[in-house]
Amino acid sequence: MAKQIISSSNFLFFSLALLIITLFPIPNFTSASLEETNALLKWKASLQIPKNSLLSSWIPLPLNSSASVPCTSWFGVVCNADGSIQKLNLTSSALKAWEFEVPH
Repeated sequence: MAKQIISSSNFLFFSLALLIITLFPIPNFTSASLEETNALLKWKASLQIPKNSLLSSWIPLPLNSSASVPCTSWFGVVCNADGSIQKLNLTSSALKAWEFEVPH
């Protein structure tokens, strides 16, 4: 009898876990959208920055890449739990405040 209760509780646990995984898929924590990536690259291109800048880590992704470059290896890029770019922390980038225009 005790073995049957344990088996029933294991079945219930795994069924519940499967239901949760199915209903709430795990978000991709490391992928910024192509649109966000291109917007940052366009903004970077509008700046006058030295070639040895920390922003040199901001390079375009290959077209066939599924890499999550902005969230994992671009200097100063901070992503949220969904993998979208949330903010930029460029305090150590040698950019001077108000030296640039933000395109609309």
